[in-house]
Amino acid sequence: MGDEKLIEELKKLSPEERIRKLKEIEEKIKEEMQKIKELTEKTKQEVKEEEERKLLELVPEQEEIRIEDLFRTEETLEEQAQQAQSEQDSGETQVKYLINDLEERREFRELLNNTYETRRVVEETINKYNPMLGERIMEKLTKLAETIKNMYTHKI
Repeated sequence: MGDEKLIEELKKLSPEERIRKLKEIEEKIKEEMQKIKELTEKTKQEVKEEEERKLLELVPEQEEIRIEDLFRTEETLEEQAQQAQSEQDSGETQVKYLINDLEERREFRELLNNTYETRRVVEETINKYNPMLGERIMEKLTKLAETIKNMYTHKI
């Protein structure tokens, strides 16, 4: 409605006066359009900044990287490699010890079995020919077997 009144008033003016008034209105409209354009650009920039801020909130902050830390990390990696090698060597040593221990136990069992088998054979043979002599030899063989068994038990 305001526009209709303005148009009626412009029609009442002389042509020169109407042109001058229309140019003033045109200038006002241009100024308003420029303000609207600037406000639109400013608003677009604000929206863009807001989106970037939201994205930055999602990205974790990075720690400051110092050159000294990079070299310190290399030393740490070297130390870790040395420690891993040491642990591997230690593990190999433990495996060798266990294998050696198992072999000693196997050898001991064989020796003990051989001793008992020898005792049995000797006992049968002696009892067949001289039972009195067999008893004394059997006592000595029993003591020998017990001595071997005690030696192994204390070694473990």
